[in-house]
Amino acid sequence: MHQLNGTNACTILDDSYNANPASMAAALNTLRQMPGRRIAVLGDMAELGAETVRLHAEVDVSEIELVIAVGEQIRVLATLQADICPVNDAEQALSMLRDLQLGRNDVLLVKGSRCMHMERIVNGLTGGGDAV
Repeated sequence: MHQLNGTNACTILDDSYNANPASMAAALNTLRQMPGRRIAVLGDMAELGAETVRLHAEVDVSEIELVIAVGEQIRVLATLQADICPVNDAEQALSMLRDLQLGRNDVLLVKGSRCMHMERIVNGLTGGGDAV
């Protein structure tokens, strides 16, 4: 996980390369410890086999002010909790984040399996390459 400065001095916790249930829980626990408005941008966890629906449904997003669920599998969270924003892909998530007028009191966790291209969100908010 890398901590980066993003748009309007927001803080980005970039953990966009890999995701499994244990690393997702650890990253969310780290986010919970951060001051400010906590935003989790969570992508699908790949290669979970027959347990994929259950494992995605069990992701604990308590104490997180805004959750954006990126992808088909993690969308199950939105069916369980009304305040979660489901989107189809990184492009839609980045558009939603840009509309939020992020600032120095915002801390974003960006986490998902590599196949979800979550690094595009990070790049779009930090001015890095491969932004969508």
